[in-house]
Amino acid sequence: MGFKTPEDTTVVKGNFKKSTAFINLWLPSNTESGKKKVGTIYLDDSKEDEAALITFLKANDDNLVTLMNTMIVDFKLAGGNGSGFVLPTAESAESTTG
Repeated sequence: MGFKTPEDTTVVKGNFKKSTAFINLWLPSNTESGKKKVGTIYLDDSKEDEAALITFLKANDDNLVTLMNTMIVDFKLAGGNGSGFVLPTAESAESTTG
């Protein structure tokens, strides 16, 4: 487990700045490496809170474990909260073109 910051943080296509650090999320697997990546938390040091987190993680390798022990993690299904589009059905009124 480790925390690294990329060497190149130049601007990419458009006005988007590359993230300056990443926290990669892995689960054990039957792959050759024994782990499989399931996600990434992107951090940008131009944001005050994220800059403080980057500084904290860079200060000591043990701080990643400390962070993990204080994280709150939840699970949500996409579109499961009912706040998305209301799509037409056979029972609903006909759609309009404008």
